[in-house]
Amino acid sequence: AGGAGSVATVVGGVVAATVKLQVFQFTDKTAPITANGPAVATSVGTPGQRSTLTFSGTAGNRVSVRIYGVTMSPKPNTGIKVSILKPDGSTLVSPFDVGSAGTWMEPVATPVTGSYKLILDGQSTYKGKATVTMWTVPSDPTATATPGGAAGMVALPTPGQNGTITFSATAGHRYSVK
Repeated sequence: AGGAGSVATVVGGVVAATVKLQVFQFTDKTAPITANGPAVATSVGTPGQRSTLTFSGTAGNRVSVRIYGVTMSPKPNTGIKVSILKPDGSTLVSPFDVGSAGTWMEPVATPVTGSYKLILDGQSTYKGKATVTMWTVPSDPTATATPGGAAGMVALPTPGQNGTITFSATAGHRYSVK
């Protein structure tokens, strides 16, 4: 990190050994992603390289993310650390593991309007691809059902949206739902 110059790496131990050190030089990748827009395929070709997807967030909005088609890791649940940074560079979503199985990220609110960064940080010597889709998630809908009467119904058109259907109940009565 930093400018040109010499870097010294000291390797030592308590036993005699031969040490092989491979050094990689790279530039992290950056691309835009748009909520409710097309999926973005990203890749890293060098161990240690990160892929950053930038997106515009509006104060109070919620976004959800799906990461799939992951070849950056041979493991199903680990290999990439994914995080989201706020416009000021502080953490909105702490790094969490994603592997070849991909993941779904529940909605998170963007607290301020500005440019956010979704970071895919390959771990170890992993390199490969991942596809990312993002949505702006509207408010969760609610409805009411009546026992023995009208059903309650909510539409959930956006991935990450949750719905709530409530009904009045009487103590000591039994209810089932369909």
